Amino acid sequence: MKNHVSFRWKVASLPSFYNRLKGEWISSPRFDVWRMQIFPNGFKSDSVLKLKISLKNLFLPPNVNTIIANVTILIKQCDIRWKKKVQFDLKNKFVSFVSDTLMEGLKKLKELHINCYVDVLSLYDMNEKEIGMIQENENEEIKSLKNELIDLRKELNELKELNNYQKKRNEEISNTNWRKSDYDKLTKWLEDKVELPEYLELFIECGWDSLSTVRYMTDRHLQQMGITKMGHRVKIMKIISEMTR
Repeated sequence: MKNHVSFRWKVASLPSFYNRLKGEWISSPRFDVWRMQIFPNGFKSDSVLKLKISLKNLFLPPNVNTIIANVTILIKQCDIRWKKKVQFDLKNKFVSFVSDTLMEGLKKLKELHINCYVDVLSLYDMNEKEIGMIQENENEEIKSLKNELIDLRKELNELKELNNYQKKRNEEISNTNWRKSDYDKLTKWLEDKVELPEYLELFIECGWDSLSTVRYMTDRHLQQMGITKMGHRVKIMKIISEMTR
């Protein structure tokens, strides 16, 4: 984590941005350990139709329980400037600002650029004891260890992805075998019992792909499927009734 962070977020797709409902938000890319969220039409009743911006701390550095920082947010296009001294900890991960400017006043903008500045003032540990500021210029050994950790995490993620792929593949094979068995039974039933094999694809397309579900069909279902011949429907329903006895 850096002690001083400044970043600029350009909000794209403004038409869809303005059409968000109350409580809906858009998230910025990650900047160091920070991420912004913007609620175009507010979050609660007291901020509806007003622009709300939140800054979120994604995680705390090791051995750090509390961050005290000055947060400044600027939107120069509409003369919005917020500055606040705030505390971030495990319970308070957000700081929010609500504009007095209604969204109608912002819709004339073609682009929205949000500038954010975070200046860390002090850090505290679990015992509320102030600790030294984080050294931003790490020595080469620490950097090397961090790079090794990143590589190990990548390898672990690759192994997890491979394992998940294998599990998914095994499930697909299992499901394929089960579906093939159901498909064969349905095909045989339509050919031998009902003697109307021409409806096989229609049954599959409409989701009646196993005899365990076919037994719950009604004449209304057959009509909704598009089987217009009354004689065929009567025949199918008669055989289904024999199945449920």
